[in-house]
Amino acid sequence: MTTAIEASKNLEHYVKEIYILILALGFILFVDKGQFAENLFDKGRFEFTGIIYFCALYFSLTYDWIAYHSLIKRFPYAVTAQSRSLARFYTDLVALLVKTFLIYLSTREVTFAHVVSVAGLFAIWHTSILAWYYFAQREQCDVGQLWKSHLLMVIIYGMFTVLLFFGAEYWPDFVAGESIKLWLLFLCGIIFAHAIYRTRYLYARLIT
Repeated sequence: MTTAIEASKNLEHYVKEIYILILALGFILFVDKGQFAENLFDKGRFEFTGIIYFCALYFSLTYDWIAYHSLIKRFPYAVTAQSRSLARFYTDLVALLVKTFLIYLSTREVTFAHVVSVAGLFAIWHTSILAWYYFAQREQCDVGQLWKSHLLMVIIYGMFTVLLFFGAEYWPDFVAGESIKLWLLFLCGIIFAHAIYRTRYLYARLIT
């Protein structure tokens, strides 16, 4: 009979396998099928905006992989007879789904809808992490105050999205044509900055 510890380990390995699969497929799609890759290799011109988004995304996902591995090792899934015991596991699956869409967007051409979708998906991802911490606290896990930066990022991405919509409404030239790529670069800066900050914080609190 499978013990609770073995069941927890099985769920952990399941999430990690999906994570690795998503990252690998995303990289293959970006290089082989992506619109940015076509611009770079087939049309003879360097489409740096897409490359920067791809790098920012994968840098963020690398940090997230370290964070997940560290957190789940310290606070493994609590597999019990209660249905809510698997809440964190299903929350991780939701987060993986969001990451799948984010990687898919790295293969698409930059448009207004593209940038809004990236910002919205990152807001949803951070919201899923807030839910993860909520369920962890319900399980009496001492996760500290790690959730605060995720709440801040939900607010930042929300403000970015609102600003983008206001720009489209009142200053359409600022979000049309090549200008939308500047918005994406600004968004990439937010993604980079948060990943760098959280990586340092994670090393200090969970690894050392």
